[in-house]
Amino acid sequence: MIKKLIGVLFVVYIGILGKDIFKSFIKIEKLKNEQNVKREQIKNLESNIDEYNENIKNIKTPFYKEKIARERLQMILPGEKVYRAIEDN
Repeated sequence: MIKKLIGVLFVVYIGILGKDIFKSFIKIEKLKNEQNVKREQIKNLESNIDEYNENIKNIKTPFYKEKIARERLQMILPGEKVYRAIEDN
């Protein structure tokens, strides 16, 4: 009788322990997925940083400065002529 009681208690204990272990495995998987998402975000941010650093290098070149002056500020060099197309409607 005592052996059966001990056996039943052991099975109940293993059942409770198994439930906790299962919850732990689920939590570990959730954290691993979250970690992978964060790693992907870090890669994307590092890529953005590299792109911004490249833009900073380009901004310092005379060619880029001239390009910005012509496109955004509509400046021209002395002696240049500007031709604008006029559309007839």
